[in-house]
Amino acid sequence: MGDARLCSLIEACLQKGTIEELRREMNQVFLKSSIQELKKYPGPLRTFGLALETTRFQLYQVTGFFSDPSPDEKKAGFHRGNRSIYMDFERIPPNEWLMIFTHEMAHVLDENLKAASEIYADDKTVKVLADWAHKVTSSQDLPPEVREKLTRWIKAGLDRGLVAEYRAWHLTFVIYREGLNVQAWRPIAWLDEILAQQRDGESHEQFVYRYLHERFEDPTHEDPLFQLPLIKSELFETRSAYLKRPPEVQP
Repeated sequence: MGDARLCSLIEACLQKGTIEELRREMNQVFLKSSIQELKKYPGPLRTFGLALETTRFQLYQVTGFFSDPSPDEKKAGFHRGNRSIYMDFERIPPNEWLMIFTHEMAHVLDENLKAASEIYADDKTVKVLADWAHKVTSSQDLPPEVREKLTRWIKAGLDRGLVAEYRAWHLTFVIYREGLNVQAWRPIAWLDEILAQQRDGESHEQFVYRYLHERFEDPTHEDPLFQLPLIKSELFETRSAYLKRPPEVQP
């Protein structure tokens, strides 16, 4: 989205009247305009825009500028709990707006994320696994039903964390390259630097997962439950298996 386009969006918001009215209206104006901008282009960009057009949003907020400050130092973010999104107007260069918008919205369209979050947060499951983790160190020593529960819970944790980012970045990179082809945006240096790290013979899926895997800390550093051998080893084995065969990504 170019400077002129952003200026026209601001002017549209300013016509609403007071600063308070501007704050209320700006979020919807930027949301709808960003979706319409994606729909202008053919192929994956239009398909993505159409999918967003029929999606119900919990909260989309443009921070900075005339609005509230961002909750952290990032350009944008997605909250997995309440499924809200913020994008910082002052930190995002105009040429990057649609790409960052696409990445955060990829989380909104991720159907696996909500289900995984519910499984991972289930207190009864956590208690059962914690009890067994204090008794045994290997999943081979677990009753079949508990072993299945452990596998499901570990994968759910990854599905809301590392693998959720893998799915979002997988789509982000696909749309970025397609956007360059149709001149939806100019090259973005930091994205090109990431993509240049793909190895010869490495599939797009393998590259994206490996890149994130190498940079994504697991909870063993801060969560006492993940320091127990049973949980720690199951997480390690699952992440290692994904390195060889990354999870499938829905087209």
